[in-house]
Amino acid sequence: MPVTDRGLDARALWFSLLVGVAVLLASSGNSAGANPPSLQITAPLEGAFIASARVAVTWVVSDAGAGLTEIQVGLDSGSPVSLPGTATRYNITGVSDGSHAIHVTAVDQAGNTGVATVNVTVDTTGPGLKVDLPLSGSVITSSQVTVMFSTEDATSGVDRVEIRVDGGPARSLSGTATSYVVTGLADGTHTVTLTVFDRAGNSATSAPVSFRVDTSFFSPSGPYGPGGIAAVVIVFAAAAFLAFLAFRLKRRGSTPPSAPPSP
Repeated sequence: MPVTDRGLDARALWFSLLVGVAVLLASSGNSAGANPPSLQITAPLEGAFIASARVAVTWVVSDAGAGLTEIQVGLDSGSPVSLPGTATRYNITGVSDGSHAIHVTAVDQAGNTGVATVNVTVDTTGPGLKVDLPLSGSVITSSQVTVMFSTEDATSGVDRVEIRVDGGPARSLSGTATSYVVTGLADGTHTVTLTVFDRAGNSATSAPVSFRVDTSFFSPSGPYGPGGIAAVVIVFAAAAFLAFLAFRLKRRGSTPPSAPPSP
């Protein structure tokens, strides 16, 4: 049976439709596969200081195309750990003190990757602290005392210093402070305690430094020492001597002169 032009046109139309659908599907698949996953590390934050050798890493990820097949988590230039595509957290353990880069990579079924990196500093060592003045057991002859100290932290740096007097509320000082003047101290025994914090949250506290304030003029350990008492004694002795002389002169002036001897 001869094929009519009308039959040829119908088959050509169907063939064109099938080719168009195939091209459209292929184009759609390539477009979806060309979109890499979207990835963001939510913890730790960029530049964070961490006081633990165990770093908890969390992230959010999405893929609009073929779907995720794998998550890779790596530290610095080491080999990454492979996790399922559904993973959203991982704990990196045994991290040494110092600066580190954390890498998270998301891989989709088309082989596209999304990568995110954060830089952190791990510091598990407490800061150093030394109280230089006042010396424990010393006597201060003033109602104010200058507390002098030194701090150090080689990894994350010193964040702040707190000072407490006689167990009272803490007074916060900057991380660069090396002294503090305590005023209004009453005579008696006092204690000063310092605590230093580094930027990772580690801390170190000094032993309480005990000292005695003595501002009494009459005290041997006061501002004038034994000389104050000696001065008072001398003043009183001099006043008593002058009073005695004045009394003798007064008595001598009031005594009537004696009569001359008779011939």
